[in-house]
Amino acid sequence: MRSSIPPYETKVPIKVRIQGQDSVYTFVKSIVYHLVQSASKASSSSSMEWVVKVRDVEPENRCLLLHPLSTSLPLEPNSESFPDELNVLEFQVSELARCYSLRKSNSNEAEHKVVVSSDPHWHALMVMAEAKLYYGWDFSTASVEIQECTLVRDILFEHHKFEDVIFHKSKFYVVAKNGTTVSIDSSLKMTQVAYPTTCSRSKKLVESLGDLLLVEKRARPLRRRCPHNPTHHGCKVYKLNEPERQWVEMKSLTLLAK
Repeated sequence: MRSSIPPYETKVPIKVRIQGQDSVYTFVKSIVYHLVQSASKASSSSSMEWVVKVRDVEPENRCLLLHPLSTSLPLEPNSESFPDELNVLEFQVSELARCYSLRKSNSNEAEHKVVVSSDPHWHALMVMAEAKLYYGWDFSTASVEIQECTLVRDILFEHHKFEDVIFHKSKFYVVAKNGTTVSIDSSLKMTQVAYPTTCSRSKKLVESLGDLLLVEKRARPLRRRCPHNPTHHGCKVYKLNEPERQWVEMKSLTLLAK
């Protein structure tokens, strides 16, 4: 790259230890950018666009360009999906998302997802590790070298295996494998906001236009595909109705724009 993508700063710990584990993890941060090249700079008559993930590499103080849906797959030059040379001065650059994870140094083990609070009055993070949730606090002012993350406990939800976590409207929201969804406020009080769904597919939480969505992904592609079946791509999408404590299945994503 001839020029660096605009820098970003986040007050986060560099080293993290999870309660009950001896290993020390490195905190990894990435940002997903949307790059749009103007038609005057593009080789064709139309503009060119890419979505890329930029990851910090410590302690080398350098960046990696990754596939936006991967934590490790690099973008290859000279491919159809990415150019040989990228000059960001010729692009409009928009930040789409920030991603965080924990990884062991010199290890190929899977990374643990981390979600950071965006509330300026609540400096906190949640770590998803081995279907459990761990909490770190006040890392913006911490002077310790290693940040400790402790297990979030509630007797009502101890038997649940959590699958994903997100920060939404000043609270953390976490979904279990059966669809049970819980919110966690700054006092660490856990409140059930959705009852279980009807299946045990892999689940991801997504925020869109101020709404909280649940995406259930099939473990295997469907053998028979029907163009009139909203799940033929292997997933279902729900929107949270928090007053009713229900995930409401969406038949069309165009409803999000209304």
